[in-house]
Amino acid sequence: MDESERSNRNYWICVTSPHNWSVCKTNQLWGAKEEYAFQGDELLRAGIGDILLIHVTLPFAGEVAVAEVRSIPFVGTTRIWNSPNNRSIYPRRVKIEVLYEFPTVIRTSKWLSKLVSSGRRIRSVRGATKPQGLLQGKAMIPISREEFEFVYGEIRKMNPRAPLL
Repeated sequence: MDESERSNRNYWICVTSPHNWSVCKTNQLWGAKEEYAFQGDELLRAGIGDILLIHVTLPFAGEVAVAEVRSIPFVGTTRIWNSPNNRSIYPRRVKIEVLYEFPTVIRTSKWLSKLVSSGRRIRSVRGATKPQGLLQGKAMIPISREEFEFVYGEIRKMNPRAPLL
C-alpha cells in the first residue's frame, strides 16, 4: 500500500467479546448489531484498507489483534455468532483480514487514559473521562491516525514482531 492510500485509511477500535472475536477470525468477518452499526453510521463508513484495533472485553479486557477491512460494508442474514448467551445476527458486516494477532492480550487502558488526560481526546467520544467509558456500548469507535499510531506504537514496544502499519 502506498502512502496516498495509507493516508486515506480510517482507524477504528473494535470492541467484542472473546467468543465473538474467535468467530470473527474464523469467518474473516466483523459484524455489528443494527443499533451499534448505525450509532453514527460507523460501520457504514468503514472502507477497504481501514485498520481495526481489536479490543476484547472481560475477562481479558485488552487489545488482541490488528485487522484490515477487505470489503465494503454489506448486510448479512446468516447467523454466524451463535452462543448460549448471544443469538444476534450482527447484520452489518465487513470482511476482514487479521494482520497480526498479539501473543498475549495487551492492556491499553493506560495509553487510552493518556489520550483522555492529555487532551488528545478520542474524537468520537464525548465526555469520556476514563478508558472504560471510551469503549462501553460501542462496536466500533473511530480514532485518528495519530491516536492509532500512539497506541499501536506503545503496543509495538512490547511486541517488536508486530508489523509496521
